[in-house]
Amino acid sequence: MNRNPAAMVVTDLDGTLLDSGGRLSAANRDTLLALAVAGVLRVVATGRSLWSALKVMDAGTPLDYLVFASGAGIVNWPQCELLHARHMPRGQAFGAATVLRELGCDFMLHQAVPDNHHFWYHRGQACNPDFDRRLQHYQPYCQPWPDSELRGEAFSQLLVIQHSEALAVDQPRLSEALAPLSVLRTTSPLDHRSQWFEIFPPQVSKASGIEWLAARHGLNAESVLAIGNDYNDVEMLQWARRAQVVANAPADLCRRFATAPANDEDGFSVAVRGWLATL
Repeated sequence: MNRNPAAMVVTDLDGTLLDSGGRLSAANRDTLLALAVAGVLRVVATGRSLWSALKVMDAGTPLDYLVFASGAGIVNWPQCELLHARHMPRGQAFGAATVLRELGCDFMLHQAVPDNHHFWYHRGQACNPDFDRRLQHYQPYCQPWPDSELRGEAFSQLLVIQHSEALAVDQPRLSEALAPLSVLRTTSPLDHRSQWFEIFPPQVSKASGIEWLAARHGLNAESVLAIGNDYNDVEMLQWARRAQVVANAPADLCRRFATAPANDEDGFSVAVRGWLATL
């Protein structure tokens, strides 16, 4: 790892660095290796938990840092040593859960990082296929609430999953009801239609994670390229001096930011090559 890097590249993982099959292409791997030669820090910023990220990344993935849980945790790579974490105290988490129950939301409350793949869940609607799909995926790691005891004095986040055809709340309403907590919108990685809302301690986002890393290495937004593909990337795209989305991002994000080819066309590598040429 370069302790005195010239710059930093931050990329989202699913739908950006990885192709639609969840694979790192040879071209994108070569680009990551070339960044190291150029003295540029390589950072992945993902909404996945550390446990989930390790399902699609391994020690051979050429990176320097992983910002996971949308900025709630940061590890170095490949050691996976926890360097930075943000937590929600029990009282704050329970207060937010009360609001979500009153709004009729289906939601999950996750343990503190790095064990935030464990969670408790509350069902507010009778039918929510995407909610059920996530419960099935995490079946060994989740328990119903309040039927089971909630252990711990700190938690990483709450996650609201909305039925794709029965929207109970929107982001502005949630942000107002849960202030000062951070409410991030993202598209379901499971059905690719349903809206998810990630609820974190105040100011937690991918942007706050990369800002912490930039300060650690004496960098600022002027020397950062950020590449993403979804709404939970917006804060980091706005923070970085240079930002691009891949063409498979939602149309409104493609209108707001410079656009590289789609993830299945190695858009990450195209964006990085163009940026390196300007340094």
